[in-house]
Amino acid sequence: MTKLEYTFKTDTLFKMLFKMLFVQYPHLLKNLVSALLAIPLESIERLEINNPDMHPDNMGEKFCRLDINMTINGQRVDLEIQVDNKGDYPERILYYWARDYSSALPEGGDYKDLPRTIVISIIDFNLFTCPDFHSEFCPLTEEDLEKIKALEVPVMEQAINAYKKITVTPEFRELERQRSYARHNEAAALRHAREEGETAKVHSVARNAMAEGASLDFVQKITGLDMETIKGLGTQ
Repeated sequence: MTKLEYTFKTDTLFKMLFKMLFVQYPHLLKNLVSALLAIPLESIERLEINNPDMHPDNMGEKFCRLDINMTINGQRVDLEIQVDNKGDYPERILYYWARDYSSALPEGGDYKDLPRTIVISIIDFNLFTCPDFHSEFCPLTEEDLEKIKALEVPVMEQAINAYKKITVTPEFRELERQRSYARHNEAAALRHAREEGETAKVHSVARNAMAEGASLDFVQKITGLDMETIKGLGTQ
């Protein structure tokens, strides 16, 4: 049997194949994503590659990492292929996930609108000392904590109990109250700043109109300002 000269452990081959799938065989790309994410193929309505150029990192040096950033049905999906074990992959991939998740929030956006963010890692080394070749991780919720506690693993029970003890202390509750109060004040200040900004724009229109010789009645008609305010702006 003839041995393959190049395998998919070579990131350049993987990258070029992925680009070909996206351009020439989109149905194959959707099948791959469907298998990796364990979602129905027919559920993928929209798939975009956000970095179609996909330049390799440190050309001529490492040339071992591939980062393909996609948007799938509004979800952010980052596909990583790593052929060398640098010893810090779990920490590094968690950083990538946190970076992608936090950068998804547009300026002025609401935190609740942050999209689901997924990082898929295909690696050519053993990351865990277990026979499984596939592992999945996600942030925990309160329900997840209860499921873990039900497993009756002593060290996990201790960790969960410590978490619950902290969250019921007066000190923690007071800090949370202050943080919530600060958030409300910040939101109110932001609203006020926006309102002030809109008022400043209207005042600017009124002053410019009067500078061009417009009558006070006309200025009142186009701005909605009361006559006393308009007269005051005319003296500034």
